[in-house]
Amino acid sequence: MASPQYLALSEAEQHDMIVQTFLAQERDLFMYSLNVQRYETILTTLDEPEYREHLLALLATERAALVRQTHIVAATRQQLPEPGALQAALLRLRAPQLAG
Repeated sequence: MASPQYLALSEAEQHDMIVQTFLAQERDLFMYSLNVQRYETILTTLDEPEYREHLLALLATERAALVRQTHIVAATRQQLPEPGALQAALLRLRAPQLAG
């Protein structure tokens, strides 16, 4: 399917939006992974049965989210601009952080 032609939205702006979305999706993926690791670690030393059940439920939820987010990141990765445009978008998006 061909991309629509935009009158006011530049190609650089489109790239920035896609890359910004990808960064957000990767952040979510990272956090789900971190939560899974954290809950697994806590469960190795946890003796309290009621809290253990609660944590096992949270772990199951985070694992499911991790799988779902992995698919979202993979699909979004396919929408990224070519490497040069990707790097340019990353520089534009990170410029305010680098300046301040």
